[in-house]
Amino acid sequence: MFKIVKSISTLVAVSLVVALGMVVAPLAGVVEAQIPCSCGDICVNTTGWWPNNGTFNASSTPIQDAVNNASSGDVICVEDGSYNENVVVNTSHLTIQSQSGTASCIVSASDPNNDVFNVTASYVNITGFTIQNATGTDCGNTSFFHSELRQHHRQ
Repeated sequence: MFKIVKSISTLVAVSLVVALGMVVAPLAGVVEAQIPCSCGDICVNTTGWWPNNGTFNASSTPIQDAVNNASSGDVICVEDGSYNENVVVNTSHLTIQSQSGTASCIVSASDPNNDVFNVTASYVNITGFTIQNATGTDCGNTSFFHSELRQHHRQ
């Protein structure tokens, strides 16, 4: 009886992973699924990030963690949602883009005294975000040095 119940629970867990398109904590004997990232080299959602055909990494600062794990030339695709982060971008030749545009992807400063995006690397393209809540006297919502911000909405 125990072997049958264990097999059924493993099958249910694998079915959930496939149906939801995400990776949950692995059970003994269950291999983690490789998750495709259809709009970039690294994908981000509100609970974490993953490289294309890689495994999901849970994070409370998923955009920053994706940037920290990116290589020059990568495209980071941020799925729709609201994110509370201050992101430091120090990787050159990086693109950070929203999946669906400014109305659907909002990045708010978790620390209002710092920029939402502080870009210190060259040739960084950030596009398709609503950026808000950086209100400190020495910051705006973004700081850029030799980089580009397109299609954003500042509130």
